[in-house]
Amino acid sequence: KPRKKRKMVSKPVLCLLFVGFWALAHGNYHQHLQDFVNNAPEEVIDDFIISAADDAKDMTVEPTRFEGQLLDHYDLLDKRNWSQRYWQYDNYFDNTQGSVLLYVCGEYVCPGLPQERGWPGVLAKIFKSRVYVVEHRFYGESQPFENDGSKGGWDVDNLRYLTIEQALADLAVFVATKKEEIASYFDFEPKWYVVGGSYPGALSAWFRTLYPNLVEASLASSAVVHTFANYPQYDHQVRQSLLESSQECAANVRDISNFAEFMLNNSPETKAQIKKVFKGETLEDTQFLFYVADIMATRVQYGGRTALCSAIKADSFKESFTKAVKYLDDNGYLDPTTYELDYLKDTNSYNDRASRQWLWQKCLQVGFFQTADMEDPERSTVVDFQFKKRRCVEVFGQTIEPNENLTNTMLQGK
Repeated sequence: KPRKKRKMVSKPVLCLLFVGFWALAHGNYHQHLQDFVNNAPEEVIDDFIISAADDAKDMTVEPTRFEGQLLDHYDLLDKRNWSQRYWQYDNYFDNTQGSVLLYVCGEYVCPGLPQERGWPGVLAKIFKSRVYVVEHRFYGESQPFENDGSKGGWDVDNLRYLTIEQALADLAVFVATKKEEIASYFDFEPKWYVVGGSYPGALSAWFRTLYPNLVEASLASSAVVHTFANYPQYDHQVRQSLLESSQECAANVRDISNFAEFMLNNSPETKAQIKKVFKGETLEDTQFLFYVADIMATRVQYGGRTALCSAIKADSFKESFTKAVKYLDDNGYLDPTTYELDYLKDTNSYNDRASRQWLWQKCLQVGFFQTADMEDPERSTVVDFQFKKRRCVEVFGQTIEPNENLTNTMLQGK
């Protein structure tokens, strides 16, 4: 019986199709999977994915340490090393025909396989893979330097070892070492694939480009492989996403930023009032405007657009503003701590912080300074590129500015 033509292929199915293409080289098992994806009814495929996702949630292991990771991979005379945290998951590994997935963590405390993003576990089950999860240097418990009293672990002298090239070299050493271990245990050599999303997605793509001898392919989700020092496109995309909900929502979010700017400039009394409302009394004015815009933009970026737009829907701006503040406060989003200058200038290293390190990476290499879209801004136009560059100087005490052309050339981002 002829099958009905599908009107739409779901995103998980597209993901499976993509992965299936680069996994064909694995052998008959993956050919059977590809046949299944091509021929099974969509509802059967979706049930299969949901079942795999549910099973993948049970993938929990304790982290271990990769000892002897080099501090500087490019100075052959520097033998200093440190201990990097990683996780190994063998829940679905077939040691006769399986593969290995390298899941890359990024600018945050690595949780191992994230339970809220189960797709790496789904891939592991589908392709009978071992999964390694590796924490990024200078984040979480993967700290190359300790605080020694007179000098913090995140002092600028130490942060110079926090570069994309060093992080990629960490992965290369890890993969090469684990390949040797696996070869000594089993009678076959599994193919390796590297996966990640957002900045780790870019890392996975860069890794495949710079180290093609170590991995077969990368699955790079939302990968920011092309760097921009000045990044007004982010503000533009936030507005476009808000418009998917409604013109009203986009207007309300913009009006909140405009109102905050008006209150800052109106009088000392209104400045104090608006900062108190958003719990941003410790922030200087431009950083406060960035904070106000950012707490709403991040809701949009990380899947909260519908909830935000629903929460601030109202018949008047006053009502919309009141609802917005309540929504942000009730959900714990009104916290300016990571935007505070003293917080960012603290050179001590911590296992539960990420803001200083990521700002360093932005100021040094990747940029992505989220400034206002000057044609149709959603945030205050005061939050401009010059403010971002000043912030780098204020925090790190020296003039550093991302060279996007050099970064893109070194990492082949163009």
